[in-house]
Amino acid sequence: LKQYHQRVNELLATQASLLEDGDPADRLHQIDETIAQLNASTAAAESTGKRLLTDLHKSERVIANLRAQHEGEICPTCQRPFTAEDTAEVLHVFQYQVETSKQQVQAVEQQIAANNALIRARQGERQPLADAVRKLTETIASIESGKRYVDEQQTKVDDLSTRLEALLSRLNLTAAPSAHDRDAAQREVI
Repeated sequence: LKQYHQRVNELLATQASLLEDGDPADRLHQIDETIAQLNASTAAAESTGKRLLTDLHKSERVIANLRAQHEGEICPTCQRPFTAEDTAEVLHVFQYQVETSKQQVQAVEQQIAANNALIRARQGERQPLADAVRKLTETIASIESGKRYVDEQQTKVDDLSTRLEALLSRLNLTAAPSAHDRDAAQREVI
């Protein structure tokens, strides 16, 4: 029974050690939430990046078309003839949009890369915590099982102690006979 008590105490110490820095399940949950938020942020950034690239390609096509225009050609939108000044002004606006879009695409790509780096880092933190949660769960189950077993054994020991006291009382003895007493009694019988 002493060994079982010792084992339960060892398990309790293991449990305390695993909980020393807080419940690993709580930290694991926080990491999972962070990863989910980073994944959502990455998905939103990818969507924004695709939209920006689409706009960028459209603007680049407009620039290519404007450069191919000749003065006096008819604008497909307003049906006016193009002048060199009109073309230069519109080219300037679209070139500015292209540069701005390129900068935005680069910022989005950097955000995605940063998110992915953070996700990898959190996933690296996640595995030891998942292992700790598993070990903690196993330890708690062992503690509960061990406590039940120790309690059952303690009940048996208490019952046997009560029965032994009753037998000793009926025999007018204060303690159980020692091995020497049993040997002496057996020699008397023979």
